[in-house]
Amino acid sequence: MANQPLTVIAPIRSGEEPALRQVLDAIATDLTGNPYLQIAKSQKTHFLRLAIIADPEYGQRLLMTGNYDGSLPAYLQELVSLSPDMDALWSKCDGYGGRASFESFIKAHSCRAQAAYIAIQGETVGSIRKRLQIRRTLEDLLDQDTVADYLDQPGLKPLLNALFSLKRPLTLWQALALVGARFWQLIERLIGGICHLIRQIILRILRFVGGILGAPEKKRLAGEYIGVNVDFERLRTLQRPEVVHGINHLHLLSTVRRGRLLRLRIVLCLIHFAARNLFPPGSLSNIRSIHFAHWAIVDGGKHLLFVTHYDGSFDNYLGDFADRASDGLNSIWNNVAGYPQAGAVDIVAFKQFFRNDQQLPSQVFYRAYPEATVATILRDRTIVQPLADELERPEVETWLSRL
Repeated sequence: MANQPLTVIAPIRSGEEPALRQVLDAIATDLTGNPYLQIAKSQKTHFLRLAIIADPEYGQRLLMTGNYDGSLPAYLQELVSLSPDMDALWSKCDGYGGRASFESFIKAHSCRAQAAYIAIQGETVGSIRKRLQIRRTLEDLLDQDTVADYLDQPGLKPLLNALFSLKRPLTLWQALALVGARFWQLIERLIGGICHLIRQIILRILRFVGGILGAPEKKRLAGEYIGVNVDFERLRTLQRPEVVHGINHLHLLSTVRRGRLLRLRIVLCLIHFAARNLFPPGSLSNIRSIHFAHWAIVDGGKHLLFVTHYDGSFDNYLGDFADRASDGLNSIWNNVAGYPQAGAVDIVAFKQFFRNDQQLPSQVFYRAYPEATVATILRDRTIVQPLADELERPEVETWLSRL
């Protein structure tokens, strides 16, 4: 199994919050060598964050959320192996009983995601890193002066012309086999076209439903949104770790409106179905910058937790959503308190709601492949995977040995 979402919310022991912050700061400062959680050595973690969240009713809690490969027990065993002094971290939380009971502690405080989106399903940390390295090796080879000069003058065209001029005519049996293969390819394309049409019909139906559920309650109030007072120091804290050309993250903890829990569950169920079955790889409603996103209803239905990892800036990320998926956004967030009554069409209010009113800072954020965007991961798969699928290693080694 690849790309599983994980959400853990554990109460912090009374008086332990300052010491916990020091531990989290040490982890964030050195993701590889700190004594508490050496998460940068993980072979299974796509993304992971640790954050202290506060709530008037539930007090201060530690949030751990991210995406991992494999089964949960195997992943937790890896985390234990990467945590020489894990007690210094987790003993700050109520219910922690030591390394031996870490799995049961995490399971007791885990929250199931009601909806999850994975940009490229089935991709592990290892496969993404390996394709990235292969593509970089090929680029380094092609960037060498002699190769670059050859590709420029005379280029590959004379070589390819000479190579394909030697192509031998097919025998009768080879021709029949080719006709059969192309016939099956035609059948596959026909079935694929029918499946694509069915997906598009279902998407249209879901978008129609989203338009109804996400209709702005008072669209005429656009520009009149009044959120909480702007905390500029908090905004600077949120903006400081963000990058312009790389992977960013955000998480929100919102209060579910009274009487809207069932409606929210239905919307998330529909989104989960569409995200898993209807959208093409790397595209959520034609938004191509999201690596992962998941929604979890927590605290007995009182709060909605949203976690996402995306490429580019915060403004571009929310702008894409407002432009291309406003009905879907409204159908989710109009079920939480404080959402602008004009909906995502009021872009200034929409961004203020997310950034100033709802977004929470993280003390620790780890990304396994910080320079890989959704687009480059798809490109690497297009470049590398056909070679891996079509070539047999013994044949390639024999061919190279004859050069």
